[in-house]
Amino acid sequence: MKSPLWEGVYKTFDEVPILGPGFSGSDWLENSSAKLSNLKTLAATGKTVPPVTAYTDSLLPVIAAIVQGQKGSARILDFGGGLGFSYYQVRESLANSDGFAFHVVDIAEVCAEGEHLFQDEPNIEFHSSLAELHQQKFDIVHIGSSLQYIENWQDQLVQLCSADPEYLLMANIPAGDIQTFATAQNYYGSKIACWFFDVDDLIASMQKNRYSMIFKSSYFTKVYGVEQPYPLDNFDEKYRITHPCMLLFQREPT
Repeated sequence: MKSPLWEGVYKTFDEVPILGPGFSGSDWLENSSAKLSNLKTLAATGKTVPPVTAYTDSLLPVIAAIVQGQKGSARILDFGGGLGFSYYQVRESLANSDGFAFHVVDIAEVCAEGEHLFQDEPNIEFHSSLAELHQQKFDIVHIGSSLQYIENWQDQLVQLCSADPEYLLMANIPAGDIQTFATAQNYYGSKIACWFFDVDDLIASMQKNRYSMIFKSSYFTKVYGVEQPYPLDNFDEKYRITHPCMLLFQREPT
């Protein structure tokens, strides 16, 4: 019998019993490198409709196409973007892939590997902190399955909104009609602190930053390699959600 994917309900990250290297460990990097290699192979097929893109993943390629169609270019900041998993999905989806810049922000170990794997790709750059971007502006900020791992997530949203994007997309975010709480996520022997959000807390935080929600949906993801609802039977019903969600925000006019 498998251990629960998430364990415990806590008010703060300090209370969560963390263990192991988490996303800094070799398991995550090896699995991520294999995933990226597959995406690169798919991108190289040259098919008219690229197999690298699937909209169960994110609306990011669609938004990028809209922005590029309006401006002739698109600057994207992918926060917590790992080894640049979304890069090929965006590049291969655009009818004209010229004129877009893709910046990934993640931890130092991930960025070092990403820089190595993408050394021949001029349109993607990696940064181990937002400070490296020197207050650069972006058309789109993408937060894919990463905000839940940030202890001071409200402050993080303030920083990301300061990049002044027209759109901010949250994808694969564990949020719903629940009370916000912290928990421990089990990952290859590690225990990682993460949040489950009251979705209204996210919306309210974005409103404070002058961003309005314009789209919302469930997000279907794989758990243990199978597309299925979250296995949360070990939690009290008031803390359960069926699926993570996807939320799209647009900057309010000044």
